[in-house]
Amino acid sequence: MDRRTFLGSAVVLTTPLIAGCNDSEGSDSDDESNGDGSGDADATITIQADAFDPQRVEVDESATVEWVDESDTDHAIVSGRFRDESEEWDLELDIESGSGAHSFDSAGIYEYHCNVHGAQSMCGVVLVGGASMEGDLPCE
Repeated sequence: MDRRTFLGSAVVLTTPLIAGCNDSEGSDSDDESNGDGSGDADATITIQADAFDPQRVEVDESATVEWVDESDTDHAIVSGRFRDESEEWDLELDIESGSGAHSFDSAGIYEYHCNVHGAQSMCGVVLVGGASMEGDLPCE
C-alpha cells in the first residue's frame, strides 16, 4: 500500500471516532449553566489564568454571553457592582475548565468578577443595549 492510500484510509477510519468525542448529550442548556460551549452565544469571553478576554463586551438586549475557560485554574464568576450606575443582578457560575452562559434581557451595565481571584485582579463588564461606562474597572 502506498503512502497516499494509507493516509486516506486512516482519515476515513478515524473521522467517526473523533466526531464521537464531541458528544454534547446531557449538557445543561439553562442560561446559567456549565455547558459544552455549543456556540449559541452572541458574545464569548475567554477566561485565561487570571484575566477575562475581553474585559468589556457590548451586546444587544436579549443576547447571550458565554464564558469559556481556557485555563487550568478553577474560576467562579459572580455578579458584582463596582459603581452606582451598574445593575444589581444575580450571577454565579462555577466553571472548571468548561463554560457557562447568561442571557441579558434588559439594557444596562452588568459588572462581574472571579470570586476565586477577586475583583481587584479579575473582573469584567457586559454593556447591554447601548449602555456605556466611563472609567476603569477595579482590575484595570
